[in-house]
Amino acid sequence: SESMGRYCVDGVKVRIINDGPMAAFSAAAELAQDGDTQLGESGVIAHSLGTDLGSGWIKADGEIPAIPLELYDLLLDLGSAKQKEYAPEDLRSVRNENSGLAGARRYLGQAAAYRMAQQLEPALLDGFTEERGDVLITAPEDMRKPCLEHIMNAATYGDEAACEIFRRVGANLAQLTKEMEYLLDTGTDRRFLFGRFVKNESCFRLIREVSLIAADDGLARGGLMRQLAAREDVTVAQFAQAVSAIYYSRM
Repeated sequence: SESMGRYCVDGVKVRIINDGPMAAFSAAAELAQDGDTQLGESGVIAHSLGTDLGSGWIKADGEIPAIPLELYDLLLDLGSAKQKEYAPEDLRSVRNENSGLAGARRYLGQAAAYRMAQQLEPALLDGFTEERGDVLITAPEDMRKPCLEHIMNAATYGDEAACEIFRRVGANLAQLTKEMEYLLDTGTDRRFLFGRFVKNESCFRLIREVSLIAADDGLARGGLMRQLAAREDVTVAQFAQAVSAIYYSRM
């Protein structure tokens, strides 16, 4: 914060927050606009699920507790899985690129979709990947977003392997919820879900293994968020955290 503050005009503060807690703040800020009872005594827990997994919890009194490593390597560490033998940068690996450990990231989100596609129906990755040496990567350029869109569209049109990918993501999210509650004792099993996976209604229905609430246009209560909801080129689920960051930065 201090380093970045040197590049700002006088009087400007720099505030830093991870996308997981920002998701929880986004949901709480919008619900608070009209006194929604979903805030409850346990506050709000949210995940941002898209490129990666973010997790955040904002308590009813406004406290944002620190969650160790965002659950990255704390939960779902299935280190005995055969895929741990692949290098972390390999799409087939269950190991986190940041830590080298087998953790939640490769069971949820974008990386999970590629890994499961390769297991269930490799043809889903045709034209989006290639092997370089012993490593399977998205190529000929960074094809991660178009590849995920392709898999999501396949699920929308009923491809059974693609549908199974999102069912498994939902089951893994349910397991993460169970373990998160064991560790943190939040008192709620409801989760607000932000991100690219919510953008597609068919995929969201497939992953609803737990009490998930889509962070969609229905969460747009404040003026800025309603402006976002009115746009046709983006969705609330994708960019609500960016809008809420404006509120957060002014606190």
